[in-house]
Amino acid sequence: MATYKMTDKDIKLLIKLRATNDVIFTGKRNSALRAWKAIRKEMGLQGQLRAVQLKKKWENLKKKYKELQNPPAGVEKCSKPNSWRWFHLMDQAMSGHLAGSARVLNPSLFDEDRREAPWPSEPACIGNEAVEGEVLETEAPGGQGTPTDCEEGLTVMTVTEEGDATGVSDSDDLTTINVGRYVSLETAELDRQIAELERERHILEEEQAEFDRERLILERERELLNRGVACVERDRAALENHRAAVDRERAVLERDRAVLEWDRAVLERDRAELLREKEASLLSRLSQNWSAAELEEDRMERRQRLLCLWERLIEKLSTSTNKTASV
Repeated sequence: MATYKMTDKDIKLLIKLRATNDVIFTGKRNSALRAWKAIRKEMGLQGQLRAVQLKKKWENLKKKYKELQNPPAGVEKCSKPNSWRWFHLMDQAMSGHLAGSARVLNPSLFDEDRREAPWPSEPACIGNEAVEGEVLETEAPGGQGTPTDCEEGLTVMTVTEEGDATGVSDSDDLTTINVGRYVSLETAELDRQIAELERERHILEEEQAEFDRERLILERERELLNRGVACVERDRAALENHRAAVDRERAVLERDRAVLEWDRAVLERDRAELLREKEASLLSRLSQNWSAAELEEDRMERRQRLLCLWERLIEKLSTSTNKTASV
């Protein structure tokens, strides 16, 4: 048996093709086989790998990714996603970010492979299916396969490069048993896929329920937030009204202050005028008193002069009388 070791380029192309062509894996009978054959032909690995080996490789990659993504309890610290070089590419593939990164395939274009006998989905004779540095055992192109332990009692299938399959059997009963076993294996594979789809559906339903619960919580929180915003808006409106009332009162006070200032100015002018009038009246009174005092002084002087004149006159008269009497 010849061996073929998938290169990093092959693994990368396999991941991109599987992520891009996820829609062709419909779950219908033999749809997965035709899809893997289409991927194998696109990768140019006819005669080197079987479709079931590519499928097994993908399942190993997905299993490794899930183990690193959700490690069992107690080994979280030991499982580091960065330690596996395909983790980020598988993470993009599983999250749908690699859609369109490779060629979109149409399994109907690969009908020339329909004569190739279907392979069991979980054969024990595929060989070492390791994720890292995988070595896949295949039949040499054009050569005859050697039966392994899992093929004892079954028809040995020889697959040529053109996809022709010929069965070597000792009797028709063995051929019937072989076909029945392949049908059973295919049925088991379909049942397993259906069970996996059911589990995924339940997981999706649980996630949807969780999403609905979170959405309800967010709706309640948004309603509470809207109520809080409404309360804040009402408080703001009340504050604006109060501010407007304060502004109006302030304007009234400013007008009253202006009126008071005006009245104070008028009072100051009246007071100044009264002071001037008072000073004028005092000055007039003083002037009147001064003039009366001067008149009284003049009158006293005149009276004094008149008395002096009378005394002199009397002295002269008395003197003349004495002279006359003596004569």
